[in-house]
Amino acid sequence: MLTVIGRSMVASAPDQWEEVTLLVSAVHSMMESGLEARTADGSIVDTETIDDAGEEALEELRDVMYQPGKGTWYGAKFTVDATGRFEADFDYDNPPLDGDATAEMLTDDQQRFPRSPDQLPDWHPAKNPG
Repeated sequence: MLTVIGRSMVASAPDQWEEVTLLVSAVHSMMESGLEARTADGSIVDTETIDDAGEEALEELRDVMYQPGKGTWYGAKFTVDATGRFEADFDYDNPPLDGDATAEMLTDDQQRFPRSPDQLPDWHPAKNPG
């Protein structure tokens, strides 16, 4: 899955890229991603996103990274540089979708990827129901 994501990032990068970064934010019912590339002259180019194969790999990765009680990530950052070095960082604690996920979306995510109460962030509606 990581290989597919990395290849999709590179395939979506502009000519003469030096580094591409993919930011992903997700709940069970929605995923947003954005790709930016730094080119050889230092400029930053935003592209729409990665291809369908990469998007599907992201969804699958979120599924397989689920750990009972811990949940899965809400955000991820992937970086590939021109030498082929690939890095991934996963965020389990900050609100997804720039804080715009509704309580219903977060509850749906909690049902799909249950977290124990001690693993729920304070901002999560399931932490303090009612």
